[in-house]
Amino acid sequence: MSVILQVNFNYDVSEEVATGATPEAAQAIADRDGVQWKIWIRDPETKTSGGIYLFRDEASADAWRTDLRADIEAREGTSDFDAKLFQITEGPTRITRGPIDVAVEA
Repeated sequence: MSVILQVNFNYDVSEEVATGATPEAAQAIADRDGVQWKIWIRDPETKTSGGIYLFRDEASADAWRTDLRADIEAREGTSDFDAKLFQITEGPTRITRGPIDVAVEA
């Protein structure tokens, strides 16, 4: 069953650095086993960044959460990493056109 991973962290770097994800970095996430999609989020006012991910299963999401925590916490200028897994309530999500039927080949 697909799951949502919500990730947030604070950053104390320039806006250029905060928004500087390269196409290669995005592709590496897209190529990660189990990732269906990612929405990149940030709030420059509070210097919060993160993402909303759809994973095909909890094991894939949990593995990414562990790897991402290590990566973010190793970066200078980042703090307060928070990552939560959520089950999807399918019925209402389908009514509101949530994109949970995405099929991506690994």
